[in-house]
Amino acid sequence: MKENTNRIKLSEDGGAIEFRRGSNGGLYEIDLRQISSAGELVDWYYHLKDKVDMTPEILFDFMVAVEKACALHFGADPRDLFCVGGQVKWPK
Repeated sequence: MKENTNRIKLSEDGGAIEFRRGSNGGLYEIDLRQISSAGELVDWYYHLKDKVDMTPEILFDFMVAVEKACALHFGADPRDLFCVGGQVKWPK
């Protein structure tokens, strides 16, 4: 698993992906339960990509955070969970 540069990370409880946005450092958080299918994962990727302050490195970190969340909660690679076409049920 590649390492995250810590611009984006899992929340302490592992239930969300969070990162600081803009010069004021406001926290932006994505609840993992909003990413339960491959389509939703791709939708979030493009949603983030369209933000003014987004960089390729931050998008990479987002994908690494998803990878870490899948390993933490399911002991699995995201491709094994999302590419089979089913729904991912994140713990509450």
